[in-house]
Amino acid sequence: MKKASLLLILLGTQFTFGQAIRTQRVFMDYEQLPLSPILTPEKTYFVGLDSNYLSYAREVRKLNIEFLEDEDNTVGRFLGRAAMRTIMHKDSVSKLIALKYEDKMRSLRDLKRAYYPYDKWVAKSNVIVNGATKAQEIENADLLILIKPSEAKFRIYERSKDGRFSFDIKGRLSVDYTLINKEGDTLHRDRFTAKNYGIAATKWYPRKEILHYVWEEMPNNPEILKSIDEWHRDAFVKLTENLTAALSDRYGHYIKRRSLHLYRIKPKKYDYIDFEKALNDLSEGLKLHLSNREESKKRLHESIVGFKKIVSQHEPGKRKQRIDDKVAGAAQYNIAEAHLWLGDFEQCNTLITIILEKNLGNNISNAAKRLMQLSKTQQERLRVKETTALNF
Repeated sequence: MKKASLLLILLGTQFTFGQAIRTQRVFMDYEQLPLSPILTPEKTYFVGLDSNYLSYAREVRKLNIEFLEDEDNTVGRFLGRAAMRTIMHKDSVSKLIALKYEDKMRSLRDLKRAYYPYDKWVAKSNVIVNGATKAQEIENADLLILIKPSEAKFRIYERSKDGRFSFDIKGRLSVDYTLINKEGDTLHRDRFTAKNYGIAATKWYPRKEILHYVWEEMPNNPEILKSIDEWHRDAFVKLTENLTAALSDRYGHYIKRRSLHLYRIKPKKYDYIDFEKALNDLSEGLKLHLSNREESKKRLHESIVGFKKIVSQHEPGKRKQRIDDKVAGAAQYNIAEAHLWLGDFEQCNTLITIILEKNLGNNISNAAKRLMQLSKTQQERLRVKETTALNF
């Protein structure tokens, strides 16, 4: 009993003297440079859906060039008939032609191979590249973003609970996009997949045999088909939003607003006025990053000086100190954030490596990994800018 009481006292002492690490949300605007500067200000792009094309692998050898020219297809209109003749034997053509989709999905007995028609107007209106000019007519565009929706994937999961049985239907939607120029060359290609989540579920039945029997007898249940149809529309809209974010990240050149979290300390015994002052300098420096660069740099440098003084007070291995491991790690993270926006990528990455080596917990470790990825990406964007002489 005495040992248990002593343990509780020690634990209570540990939590009393331990410091609470919290986050402070900050918004900042910055210039988002493209990773691939293909969409320069003078070039326009058009978003098209290749649903009018036939499967190249299965059909193109059976068709003649005149038939392809007469097809009302996206790529043909973009390239023009003369260009179509010159690129028919290029490898890029085989990668641009999509499957022709069925008008109706098959029965629920064959969900895994179900097709859906994709709304080209949703794709054309939702998919944009921030900072680039979108052409109103495909013939006037310099570049074409060709969207190829893939087959909708469905899975059926059998569930059991309290001796009862049910089926869950889940779906996954994916899309490929290809960026091509007027010469018919493929400049880039990528794939995006929407989250796999629940669509519909059957009722609960007392026996598995009854569930399977009912399932076989309702392959075209209107309620389930309606649920799948609603899921498709929602999933495709989300997919186009994800595609917009990805395209803008790669090709966009625009002002971007970033939401980030800085670390602060919630005092339990000691005061952290010095930490709050350095944090305020950092926060204000980030907010001024785009509007007042000189003042921003000044505040960021002041925050670095303040946080470094705090870290210098840390004594590794010592218990019950004001600047313990986590407080020091929080200060180092904030310093890394400041170095990132001063362009000191090496200093930023070095500090993040130190934080990760300390293993201070999942929250700060995951935040540090994201910050390192951002640092590497920003460094690459600046390298691209220097090599291509971009002007915003």
